[in-house]
Amino acid sequence: EVAQGAVEGAVADDASLLALRPSRRSGALVVLADGAPALYAAPRLKALVAFTAEPATLGAAIEALAAFATAQAKAAGAAGVRTKLLVESVNGAPAIATPTAALLEAAGFVRQPNGLRLYVNPF
Repeated sequence: EVAQGAVEGAVADDASLLALRPSRRSGALVVLADGAPALYAAPRLKALVAFTAEPATLGAAIEALAAFATAQAKAAGAAGVRTKLLVESVNGAPAIATPTAALLEAAGFVRQPNGLRLYVNPF
């Protein structure tokens, strides 16, 4: 079941969180904090679901996600570096309109008209 502590911007009742339920997909990532899920990322980081509202924990989870995605892209070579890693939504809301946008920018994501993009330096 979806965690009850939803991040700001998401409604906390279970009925509204059903659409935000993470699904098992190839390329999806889950970041754990102290053994509990803190952040779910859909393939190519298109959508994020945060399971904590604590800024320090969420910020650390986003930084870990950015570091892992960068390392994966570099390991894939030239094609991996050119892969578009764009966060379009956070907890069902547009990413650039959420309080999480500042945490994403602090982790190296860059604002775009349709979300926040992670650029990977090939060097």
